[in-house]
Amino acid sequence: MEASLYIIKYNDVESFDLSEAKWIDASLSQPEQDVEVIVLLKTVSEGIYKIAFGHIVDKSKCVDYNGWNIEGVRYWIPCPEMPK
Repeated sequence: MEASLYIIKYNDVESFDLSEAKWIDASLSQPEQDVEVIVLLKTVSEGIYKIAFGHIVDKSKCVDYNGWNIEGVRYWIPCPEMPK
């Protein structure tokens, strides 16, 4: 799956370009533990996803869903650094 994430410039906040960013298949690669990322969650409709924030948890300390803190993660992308 290829998708790009775009952030729109708002007031005095500078925009940042993520046009080269690609969604990563969660079955092929996962982020570091406890690093929050933007995720696409599977829904009941094929090809339709919910957007959420998620992270990998320590399975020995937390209830997990295939390693994630939330159920149904199919794709993820790193959270962009917000402008200061």
